[in-house]
Amino acid sequence: MIDSAEIWMILRVLRNQMVHEYMVDAEKFALTLNQAHVSVTLLVATYNAINDYARKRISVAEWPGLLPVREVEKGS
Repeated sequence: MIDSAEIWMILRVLRNQMVHEYMVDAEKFALTLNQAHVSVTLLVATYNAINDYARKRISVAEWPGLLPVREVEKGS
């Protein structure tokens, strides 16, 4: 799961920038997209940890599968 509330808040601010702000500065927009791209691995790993935790504790016939985790290359 996410190790700190600070990281979660940074990701939340990033998400809000992407969804609620109309970015006219191309450089800032590119930076935000790159930050989001790097954050995907952390968010997928967090989803998978929560999914696995709940699956072990809740008995249901069908359960959503885990998402594939891909490492993000630096500079991509």
